[in-house]
Amino acid sequence: MSQKGVRCKVYDATSVLNWHPGGRAAILAHAGKCRQETTNEFVSIHDDFAWKKLHECILGRVTDKTANFIRKSAEAAAKEKSEQSQDQKDLALQRRRWNPVKLINRRQVSPDTNTYTFRLPEGKAVLGLSTCQHLQIGFHLREKMLIRQYTPTRPLLPAAQNSQGHNYKSSGTHNHKSPKHHVHTGSHRHQDKQQASRRSETIEEVTNYSLIDGQSGSFDLTVKTYFPSPSQPGGALSNILDCLPLGSEVEIRGPTGDILYHRSGKFPIKGRDRHYSRVSLVLGGSGVTPGYTLIARILIIPGDTTEIRVVDANRTEHDILLKEELDKLEQGSGGQLKIQHVLSQAGGGWEGARGKVDERILRRSLFQPADNNVALLCGPPGLIQGVVLPALKDWGYVEDENLFGF
Repeated sequence: MSQKGVRCKVYDATSVLNWHPGGRAAILAHAGKCRQETTNEFVSIHDDFAWKKLHECILGRVTDKTANFIRKSAEAAAKEKSEQSQDQKDLALQRRRWNPVKLINRRQVSPDTNTYTFRLPEGKAVLGLSTCQHLQIGFHLREKMLIRQYTPTRPLLPAAQNSQGHNYKSSGTHNHKSPKHHVHTGSHRHQDKQQASRRSETIEEVTNYSLIDGQSGSFDLTVKTYFPSPSQPGGALSNILDCLPLGSEVEIRGPTGDILYHRSGKFPIKGRDRHYSRVSLVLGGSGVTPGYTLIARILIIPGDTTEIRVVDANRTEHDILLKEELDKLEQGSGGQLKIQHVLSQAGGGWEGARGKVDERILRRSLFQPADNNVALLCGPPGLIQGVVLPALKDWGYVEDENLFGF
């Protein structure tokens, strides 16, 4: 049951999860939490139909004590916002405010995947995202706002880190001169055919594809388009982005996500500093993006010896998102990174693991449970909740101790 509070009332939003235009994540982000922000967000983006559906989900009112807590928390948040430093106000990402960004480049990296480059708002040079965090994309429809959560694939290094004097290793994963050479690969057997038909559209040349936030005034999202079919309606926002005219604006807000990575195994998770020397990642489909940003961050920073093991599950080789980037990172890591791709519908030329991810593959490919080992997960519910979580807990991993979801 997903419970959320709007105007000091409690609602069971379970029935809405499967059809909510903003996706499940937009609701679950407020589940079980008592805060004014839930009301503010709902009021700002919903129409009369949404209010009617909300009324159908009501369970009751919060207690007077809880209502007082919400009021005091809102007052504290307002005070914090008014005292924000100028540096924070200059960030493109704000937790309680949507900012517009312009689509300036779309590069097709496979028949169903594009990398989108967005220009930050004027006067906002820094995106303001930490490693492993996400942002929300908002697109205005006629009477409602469609919201989805994504993890950018560039920049990969926070601006704050650069200001502390760290020198970054060159990862080789991005070409800093021209988007024409910023190529992702799916199936190597069809690479030449696919590359010949790939589209690249731009209205503004990005001359600096720096991995460091604050140096290019732009960011990239690599998004798989889930096209409609007889069996499913397709991804709402991914289809909009696929045909959105260049120069159009969407809105961003954030950052979101309870997991951050600083360096040398230090993870602030849900407000608590934790340290792990070995990281196991189980990723599926589009869920690879937060794992990719963590992998790149660890391998780019000199002296970070954190070891990484990855299980990446997909249907076909073509479906492996960011495969070329991941391959380059693994090849240059000297064994610090090891990736096991698993394909459920592998072609005849596939030399990696075949079938579906199971307990045997996880135990063979990941680090065993230990206090200094952590497992981080991101992927479709059928994979993560149906297979991976039970298998890792049976192995000895403990949720909220060394087992977390991005």
